[in-house]
Amino acid sequence: MIHFDQRIWMQKFVSDKFDTSWKCGRCGIGALKLIEPIKTKTAPFSTSVKCTNLHCQTIHRVIGKVAFMANDIETSENYHRIDDRRLYPSQFIPELIMFEMPLSLDEQIKRLLIKAFNHFWYDLDACANKIRQALELIVVGKGGTGSTLDKMIKSIKTNLGEKLAETLLALKWIGNDGSHVGRPFAREEILDAFGLLVDVLNQLYPDESEQERRQSLAQLINEKKGMKNL
Repeated sequence: MIHFDQRIWMQKFVSDKFDTSWKCGRCGIGALKLIEPIKTKTAPFSTSVKCTNLHCQTIHRVIGKVAFMANDIETSENYHRIDDRRLYPSQFIPELIMFEMPLSLDEQIKRLLIKAFNHFWYDLDACANKIRQALELIVVGKGGTGSTLDKMIKSIKTNLGEKLAETLLALKWIGNDGSHVGRPFAREEILDAFGLLVDVLNQLYPDESEQERRQSLAQLINEKKGMKNL
C-alpha cells in the first residue's frame, strides 16, 4: 500500500531557521535538513541538505532561488535586519521521490513519474502533463484501446468499475489543463492530483507481497481454528 502525505510537500523552502518535512529521495524515511548555510543571492544558488535517517544520511544538492527575510517579510540582500535566508528549490540532485512506486509498475511509467516529481519544484503545468503521459501508459497497460485517452478509459470502464474510471478521467482532465494556456496550477492542486494517482496505483498495482502475507495468515488461522492458537 502506497502512502502519500500531501502535507509533507506543502513546504516551499528550506532555511537556517526552518527544517524541512521533505522526505529523502533514497530511503523515503528521513527528512532533509540544511547542512550548509545560505549566504548569497547568487542565481541560481545551491547548497546541500542531508537525510536525518541515521541508516541513510544521503546528501542531496538543492538548487534554487534565495529570498532574504526580516520578520517573515522578503527584503533586500543588503538590509541590516535580515534574520533568515530561505532557499526555494528548483532542482534536487539526486531527485526526491514524492511517493513510493509499485515494484510491478512499468519502468517507462516510473521514469515519467520521476520527471513529474522533478517538475513539481519549478513548473507545475509541466508536472501535470507528465502525470497525464504516465496515466496514458497505465491505461494502455491495463488494456485500454481507442484513438484518445478518453476512449481508452471508457473501453475498460466495465472492468475497472465506475469509481476508478472516474478517477482516471479526472486525472486526464488535470493533465489536459497542464497543456492549456491559462492560470498556472496551484501547488495544492498538483498535490491533489498526486493523491488521486496514488489511489489509482494502489488499486491497479496492489502490494502482492502484503496480499500473500494476509492470505497465508488467513490460511493459518483457519488451520488453527483461531488467531490465539497461532
